[in-house]
Amino acid sequence: MEESLQIAREETAPCHVRLTVEVPREQVDEVFDRVEQEFLEQVKLPGFRPGKAPTNLLRKQYGKKIQARSTETLLQDMLVKALDQEGLKPETYPQIPEREELQTERGRAFSFVAEFDTPPEFELPDYSGIALADDGGQIEDEEVESTIEQIMRGRTTFEKVERPAEADDLLKASYRAVLDPAEQEEMPEAAKFILCNENGWLALREPEMLPGISQSLLGAEAGEKKEIKVEFPEDFFEKSLAGRTLPYEVEVHEVQGPNVPELTDEAAREFGAESADDVRQKVRVNLEQRAKQEKQERQRQQIVAALLDAVDFPVPPMVLAGETYSIMRQIYEERARSESEEALKEKQEEIRQQAETAARRYLRRNYILRRIADKENVRIEQNEVSDVIEALSRRHRVPAKKLLSQLQESGRMAELFDEIRNNKALDMLRIRLAGEENDQAE
Repeated sequence: MEESLQIAREETAPCHVRLTVEVPREQVDEVFDRVEQEFLEQVKLPGFRPGKAPTNLLRKQYGKKIQARSTETLLQDMLVKALDQEGLKPETYPQIPEREELQTERGRAFSFVAEFDTPPEFELPDYSGIALADDGGQIEDEEVESTIEQIMRGRTTFEKVERPAEADDLLKASYRAVLDPAEQEEMPEAAKFILCNENGWLALREPEMLPGISQSLLGAEAGEKKEIKVEFPEDFFEKSLAGRTLPYEVEVHEVQGPNVPELTDEAAREFGAESADDVRQKVRVNLEQRAKQEKQERQRQQIVAALLDAVDFPVPPMVLAGETYSIMRQIYEERARSESEEALKEKQEEIRQQAETAARRYLRRNYILRRIADKENVRIEQNEVSDVIEALSRRHRVPAKKLLSQLQESGRMAELFDEIRNNKALDMLRIRLAGEENDQAE
């Protein structure tokens, strides 16, 4: 019977284990024998057929390589055996400190250390009685008409009018910021169009080309010149102007008023509908579907919030660090569009804390849902995975085959499977708690 390993197990932090493994001399020798036999069968020594060379000659010529491979084989095999012996399933790939310096030799026991995260242990809360708010979903006629008005506004045309400018008008105008010529020359190219433009167009509605321009030019008439001040907010997209207030000279050349078409049967046919009432019905169906999806998402969030409130547990530290870093990168990328690098550096600790809080919540959510999926025997089909990959390929504009290859090469397929299964478990729970029929295909 094979001798058991001598293992000292220490939990250095919640969900983090340190194993000190001692391999008996007999098992070390067994691995050396096996590796030597592999070398004997693979290498060619002058004057000897493969597999027939004397052991002392083999060791003399390939001793260091045999030792290196034996060490690596021992680490791999004995780590698997140690985990099985202790009944552990690592949550992160085991790290072996000073792995490159470890050496083995015949006739001597061998020891090494492995550290890794383990899944959290917790009692799954009772989720059968989570209450869901039955809000939303009812679409009123006013919402339908408001949506149709927005659609028709998208088909607005403009025509010249002889009157003072009103909200939603379009002005043909020339404008320039009153700046020192040297300062204006130093401005980045992207800012120059904002600082000066001849015979351009200014819309007196959101989004504004110049902040506050709509209010400043209300009542202006064709041929009129005005002096105004433009206050650029701190988060203005052109960073060279953010937070500044500049005087502008504006000359209005022409005022054009909007002409918003009405929804008639003729206009409806341009949308591919049979009549105006047909458009209204289609709009109502779309709004109802959107309201239903939003309601379902609110219910999912209610379930997750209830589960997180019902049970607390620590999460694996190395997993948490990795997820925190990932979220920090997302936050930096989003904020970099409106904040300077210096400002982000000053907020580094604030961002880290924000990311860690989000990461901890996300991981706790996933661990709970994974346990629910296990308890409910949730299974995912290949077509469900294919559908998610297709959706991701459209979102990221990457061919599905290439995306699949990237996921496989990066080892993230298991993560994707886990996410799909967790979300399926959450939807199953939502349907049950909401008293709906099991229509997950929707």
